[in-house]
Amino acid sequence: MGPAQAIRTGFAKSFQFSGRASRAEFWWFAPVALIPPIVGGTQMSWNNIDFSGIWRVGVLMLLSLPLVSAMSRRLQDMGKPGHQALCPFMPFVFFWLGYQAIYWFSFATWMTGIGVILSILALFAFGLIYFATAVASLFVTASIIGMMLVPSDPRPNRYGPPPSEVTP
Repeated sequence: MGPAQAIRTGFAKSFQFSGRASRAEFWWFAPVALIPPIVGGTQMSWNNIDFSGIWRVGVLMLLSLPLVSAMSRRLQDMGKPGHQALCPFMPFVFFWLGYQAIYWFSFATWMTGIGVILSILALFAFGLIYFATAVASLFVTASIIGMMLVPSDPRPNRYGPPPSEVTP
C-alpha cells in the first residue's frame, strides 16, 4: 500500500476500531494523523491551572481518535488486543493529572495553614509517585510502539483476515 492510499484508508477508517491494518497502512498514516493533536495542543492555553481544563485533554483525545483507531487496528493485525493503543497516550494524561494534583495540593496546604514541612513532605511523596508512574508508562509505550514494528500475522486471526500488504 502506497502513501496516498494509506492516508485515504486511514482517514476513511478513523472511527473504525475493528479489523486489521498493515504496517504500511499504519506507518504512512501515523505522521499525518499526529498533525491535528500537535497543532491543537500548541494552540490551547495550558497556563490556566483549574479542573475545568479537563476539556483541553478531551479535545486532544478527540483529535487523536484517527491515530488511536489506526493503532488499534495495527495491534489487532498482530493478534494483540486493540485497547492497548491507548497506552502511548497515558504519559500525557499522567503528566496533566500529576501537575494538577501537585498544584492543588500545594495550594490547599498553603490556604489551610498546614505546616511548610508537612507540605514539602507531601509534595515529595506526590513527586515520587508521579515519577514512578511516568517511567512505567513510558516503558509500556515503548513496548506498544515496538509491537507495531512487527510484521503482520499472515494467517487469519480473531480480528479478521490479513490485510493485503503490497508495498512498493
